[in-house]
Amino acid sequence: MVENEKSNLYIGCNVGINYFYFRGVNNSIRITDGYVTKVKYPYAYTEKNRLGFGFLIEYEINEVFSERFSTSITINPELTAFEKWGMTGDYAPWTVGWLNFSIGLKYRLID
Repeated sequence: MVENEKSNLYIGCNVGINYFYFRGVNNSIRITDGYVTKVKYPYAYTEKNRLGFGFLIEYEINEVFSERFSTSITINPELTAFEKWGMTGDYAPWTVGWLNFSIGLKYRLID
């Protein structure tokens, strides 16, 4: 944490447990006996207890409207693996990454 009279910068790491539920339909083309047909394959797939790693950067500006109000901007990227790192062996991605970005208004209740 870096402190200034009017602003703060927070930097840190985070670890999370993630749960995924995928549901949808794959549209495929199948060729049998010289005939081309469209086939729809529904799927439902879950992954539980997947460990994710990321970091957090938050910048806060104090005393915006009054002494108790502040604004903040937060960036939080994270990377999660479905299987052991790099070991799926099929067309599915072995990692999923995402980026959370938020802008907030904070109110301090206690001095």
